[in-house]
Amino acid sequence: MFLVTLLKIYGYIIIARALISWINPNPYNPLIRIIYAITDPVLVPIRRLLPDMGGLDISPFIAIVIIWFIMYLI
Repeated sequence: MFLVTLLKIYGYIIIARALISWINPNPYNPLIRIIYAITDPVLVPIRRLLPDMGGLDISPFIAIVIIWFIMYLI
């Protein structure tokens, strides 16, 4: 159950990052830097695998689907 809770929290952090990206936050804000540091290890490799979609970033959606799949397997 602890792992499921951690995955849920991580999913919420990914959602927060996606929502934050819509408002173009100050990149020097410590909270924004922490959120980016936590989510970049998962989102950057997914972005590398995806083709260019004209500025549309669906990597958070794919990451959340992967997290849901892992939670389902647990």
